[in-house]
Amino acid sequence: MTNSNPKIPSNIATKLKTKLSNVKPLLDPLPTSYLADKLDDHNKNIYATLLSAVVLSKGSITDNESRMLSMLLSRLGLDGDISRYFSQIDDISENQILEFAKVLNNDDERLSFIFDCLLASRCDKPLTNEQVEVINDLCNLWKFSENDIHLMVFWVSEILGITNNLSANNDDIVDSPLSTYIEKKDQPLKNIKFKVRVGEFCSENTTIATGNKKISEKNTIAQLTIAQLIGEAQGRKIEEKIIEIRLSGVGLLSDHGVINKYFVYYRFIPLPSYLFDWQDCLKELQKNSSDKD
Repeated sequence: MTNSNPKIPSNIATKLKTKLSNVKPLLDPLPTSYLADKLDDHNKNIYATLLSAVVLSKGSITDNESRMLSMLLSRLGLDGDISRYFSQIDDISENQILEFAKVLNNDDERLSFIFDCLLASRCDKPLTNEQVEVINDLCNLWKFSENDIHLMVFWVSEILGITNNLSANNDDIVDSPLSTYIEKKDQPLKNIKFKVRVGEFCSENTTIATGNKKISEKNTIAQLTIAQLIGEAQGRKIEEKIIEIRLSGVGLLSDHGVINKYFVYYRFIPLPSYLFDWQDCLKELQKNSSDKD
């Protein structure tokens, strides 16, 4: 009599875990990469290999880092199977690195790549010394301003949920080069009301505050009464108009207030243009964080 028990496959948990990890980026994708339409397939392959090398430069990779790496590759339009790119790390040549460095021909493209390196390397644990050195060496291929670097690190922290405590470190953020200061000296307003809380992510033209402004309109002769014509009135009509103060960029509101009772000021930390596709994601992350609180 033959044995009717079916043969049980080996390593079921490991195989299923791998497949589920590969499917995850397709269900919950990151925003499309800034580089998606700027690199050909050859340079996308170099991008993926270099990115994998940065993450693996500490000698190992966690499950969270593997998932993030797969998602970053998928947003560039690449296969999320990271093992393929791991196998290419030893074979990448200096000429390929040089070619890739030249293909990224402006700071937005270069910073977008470094941003992805930081996102994948920092998504689970703090950077190791080896990763810091490798990322520094990549940055040294180009020349970035200190502000560009600090701004990039700030937004990596925002996306990963690493605390940027605006209340505790308000003076540091307000006085830092990250913060853009806007003062509305030409618009004296009464009854000023702020519509956005400090720490909120805002799209361009978001209404920061509203207030009333006196509008003086000179009347024509036809509009004047007999009394006005003989000097009992001044011939001017005073009205109040509601004025909206709108954000002059895209970013995180870091401070706002009133100067001398009538003038609105605000500070915001701008979102770099290479991260504009992250706007909806940042709003959703902030909403989810608020719901938990």
